[in-house]
Amino acid sequence: MFHKDHEEIAKSVIIGLVTIMITLLAIEALSIFAPNLYGDVKTTVTQWGVTGVFVGVFLGSTALPFPTDLLFVTAVNLVPDLSTKLLFTVVAIIAGFLGAILNYWLARVFREKLVYKFVNPSQLEGAKKWFDKYGPLPILIFGIIPASPIFDPITFIAGLTGMDFKQFANALGQ
Repeated sequence: MFHKDHEEIAKSVIIGLVTIMITLLAIEALSIFAPNLYGDVKTTVTQWGVTGVFVGVFLGSTALPFPTDLLFVTAVNLVPDLSTKLLFTVVAIIAGFLGAILNYWLARVFREKLVYKFVNPSQLEGAKKWFDKYGPLPILIFGIIPASPIFDPITFIAGLTGMDFKQFANALGQ
């Protein structure tokens, strides 16, 4: 029997997987039903390339409402070769890591005043409960689950609680 916490983790995993599947299906449908629009998206990915992936994932890894997963899945799906897909993936991981670090330091330096401008207080409270209960583990878990509504607030919580930066960075990099 799942605890409520396990149900929330399972829900986040399912949401992430469903988001990826819907994105892939939408890309396929776009290529069939709106080939001109698909061509425009493909051109944009081609023009912006790695820089676009980095900027998009970095912005989405902060508290800014940017569809990181949609951008990343679309970009990786549209590039033709495996080496570029791997490059995009590595760049996305680095950008996500740097976005999380930015959240940590914003919270550590500016405290609640700034954080409440970016994150809903109820999201922050939920993230704090997870952080109090599991320590840095949620940073690792929700850092690898796409479309997780918990990850951005949990990186703020790490900064607000004064978590040691080395411990925070290790949790991200595991």
